[in-house]
Amino acid sequence: MDKNEQMKRVFLISDNIVSPFALSSRENFMQVTSGGSNIKRHEAGTRSPQAFYGALFADDFWQQYTIDSFTKFESLLALSIKDALNRAGIRAVDNKTGLIISSTKGNISLLEENEISSS
Repeated sequence: MDKNEQMKRVFLISDNIVSPFALSSRENFMQVTSGGSNIKRHEAGTRSPQAFYGALFADDFWQQYTIDSFTKFESLLALSIKDALNRAGIRAVDNKTGLIISSTKGNISLLEENEISSS
């Protein structure tokens, strides 16, 4: 970094984790530290040709939280961002507000849709 450049201060005001385990960072942390786990065996089927262990959202979760015309991932993002912004008391339209989005899965619903439409 050049001597004349200054680093800008960045403040983390809010975060949120949505998982099959819980809908907030706090709830996820409490579940994990109390020894909970949502990982279980899933038999071979539409999700995988082989049985696997993992944590999945229940079908009734998607019925409750999926937003019309959004993919499952986009619906999760909206849920998570809304919660984080509400807890922080900030507005997303503020030009000083930035969002950092991280996912271990990405928008895999698009892959599922492509597989269905190409069959």
